[in-house]
Amino acid sequence: MPKSLPVLLLLIALPHGAVAASHLAASPAQLASICRTVQPGDTITLPNGTYTDQHFVLRATGTKERPITFRAETPGKVILNGSSRLSIGGDYLVVDGLQFRGGALASGSIIEFRGAKSPAARHCVLRNTTIVDYNPPKIDTRYFWVSLYGADNTVENCWFSGQTHSGVTLCVWLDGDHPARHVIRRNYFGNRPRGNGNGFETIRIGTSGRSMTNARCVVAENLFEKCDGEIEIISNKSCENTYTRNTFLHCSGCFCLRHGNRCKVEDNVFIGGGTKGVGGVRVVGEGHRVAGNHFSGTKGRAGGAISLQVGIPDSPPSGYVQVKNCVIDSNTFIDNPGVLFALDAGYGRKGCTILPENVTISNNLMVAPAGAKPMVTATKPPAGITWKGNLAIGGTIGSEPPSGIQLTDTIPEEWRNRPQPQPLNQTDVGPGWMHPPAP
Repeated sequence: MPKSLPVLLLLIALPHGAVAASHLAASPAQLASICRTVQPGDTITLPNGTYTDQHFVLRATGTKERPITFRAETPGKVILNGSSRLSIGGDYLVVDGLQFRGGALASGSIIEFRGAKSPAARHCVLRNTTIVDYNPPKIDTRYFWVSLYGADNTVENCWFSGQTHSGVTLCVWLDGDHPARHVIRRNYFGNRPRGNGNGFETIRIGTSGRSMTNARCVVAENLFEKCDGEIEIISNKSCENTYTRNTFLHCSGCFCLRHGNRCKVEDNVFIGGGTKGVGGVRVVGEGHRVAGNHFSGTKGRAGGAISLQVGIPDSPPSGYVQVKNCVIDSNTFIDNPGVLFALDAGYGRKGCTILPENVTISNNLMVAPAGAKPMVTATKPPAGITWKGNLAIGGTIGSEPPSGIQLTDTIPEEWRNRPQPQPLNQTDVGPGWMHPPAP
């Protein structure tokens, strides 16, 4: 049988139009033209070079088995600057290998998962792409680096560094009561200096007005390094999101469950080092689970490594809802100079008088360095806290130790071997083309 015959038979067996085509788009106009006829499985290539003040709009429809890919000819060799930006609208689209560097916008978003006259994106992927130093001259010029709309989209192995102006680095916008189910994983977020007020978050999921939406997003295995924009590194403003296996390295701020209920914060690593203003997890709302996290070098910003915010009676959406029915379990605190548990953070300020209720704090290991602040603080100790099976070594509790905290001088053997999340390094995240293999 001739060698070409199996290939011919395969092509005959494929449905009409199933053979993928390759296209070259060297301008927004060419991309728009290709998008009018592109088919599932096709690849659109942006040639290597620098593109200034260009708005590329990828609008097409692929399938789960045959997505449409818009990619750099060589990953990292396609540079977009000036006011260049990208809009993604449609289903099952993949963007791969672009580099946004040294530009600036006046408003809007650099990468937006929707576009003018385009549907919001669904099942689309942004990967191996960077945005670096895309800043305007003035800090108050507000725009976003990545805006996620639609549902079931993924941002993975990307690199976001050097944002100095107002606006969220990566923002999830919710559509009514529909779950977004976006996945944000294996990305690098770094080098964001302190801003001049609110609005400098690194990630925000939702808004105050949609905080009761079950967004169900997953933020996993990302590295946040020197993200100092404001007190909220991540601002959760929706329900049922999962944050797991992320590393927060030398960040002057907190992970904040600002609005929304039933979120999971599990197996993350918080390393403060010598950085000032380092916090941990700030809890507002109901039904949250904060478990298996590792904290070291936190300074107690927002009250403590774990800060339970006091609620406002009949709180508006933008206020502070009572902390209720939460579990804080199996976390490890090693060498934190600041408070570990603030049980009534913000009491008496801004109308905050409703203390936490039905909160279980269990199986946590607390090892304090010399000179550390008390492990537990409360101006008005809540009655709704249950302590179970916690272990404290060194330092002081700050009050009469609850029966659920055992004080000891050494870590028992059975506590030393329990699983601990491992911190991520820069080479663990971001685009592969930024980390070439060693020769």
